Amino acid sequence: MDVGKLSQAEAEELPPFDPKTAEAGKLYRWDEMSDKRLVTAVRPTHVNRLGILADVYAWESGRWREVNAQELLLADGYGHYSMPEFIPMSPSYWAEDLELIADEYARAAAFLRSIAED
Repeated sequence: MDVGKLSQAEAEELPPFDPKTAEAGKLYRWDEMSDKRLVTAVRPTHVNRLGILADVYAWESGRWREVNAQELLLADGYGHYSMPEFIPMSPSYWAEDLELIADEYARAAAFLRSIAED
């Protein structure tokens, strides 16, 4: 299905995106990133036990546009998925904060290595 050919009404009828059941190549409505003015669609390009790599699109001003070239969602091993955090600007850092960020980067790197091996 070509996202560029979908109308906003058709996009609103897409199945909702659920990282736990997402399949590569299928197009989903991403409710977490949508609101009354903006419909967001996501198409996973890679899905495995470590995470999901997906293209993200938004219906805006009567047309589709690509939001991010790719979005990364990492599995935490407990059935939840999240987008990795970036190191925030802060006047001070706590070791626990940087350990969390380092863990997310390590999981992201492991996921990208795994899809490169596919």
